[in-house]
Amino acid sequence: MKNVNILTISLFITSVSCADVVFTNLPVSGTLGYPLNGSDDTHAATGFTVNGGSYTLDSVDLHLFFADPTQVTPELSIYSDSAGVPGTLIETFTNPTFSVGYADYNFTPDDSVNLFNGTDYWIVLENTLGTFDFNWVQGNSPVTPTGDFSYIDSYYSFDGISWDGEPPLTIQISATQIPEPGLFGLITGLASLSVIAFKRKGANKTE
Repeated sequence: MKNVNILTISLFITSVSCADVVFTNLPVSGTLGYPLNGSDDTHAATGFTVNGGSYTLDSVDLHLFFADPTQVTPELSIYSDSAGVPGTLIETFTNPTFSVGYADYNFTPDDSVNLFNGTDYWIVLENTLGTFDFNWVQGNSPVTPTGDFSYIDSYYSFDGISWDGEPPLTIQISATQIPEPGLFGLITGLASLSVIAFKRKGANKTE
């Protein structure tokens, strides 16, 4: 009985604390995309609103094209919202290994990032060095990202300050929902009841 109770509690905890895809328009169809050039200080951004509770950000996937990844320096970041456009830098991401051609790339935040319910955020990509372009792919018929989070808009900028509209860019966000405080209490209570029941069962056997 003890093993069954512990297994039940473990499965319950896992069900509320695992990473899920919460926002996506991948896979992409087609090769059209927005070029980012280091000499022009070009940025591109996609905004989203967190719904259904607060989350810890696990990773962001983008579909990108590189002609020569050794000649560019992508930098992915997450920003707060400021009147409908990217505002203040929250955190940067670790780059994966890039290769020539089209591919999906998984970026992980450099430090823990919490995404709070009802709050707007922006994923911003820029080319910080180089005269070569790389593309954040949109596809031949851009599709609006959907999921637990809501899509705001996509933008481009030549200075990271003034932003203009752009068709949806490819993106996938994976995040882990943060249990509400009451849920932690429920988990603790279940565990305590399981231990008490096991002790009582053991005591009855010895009598």
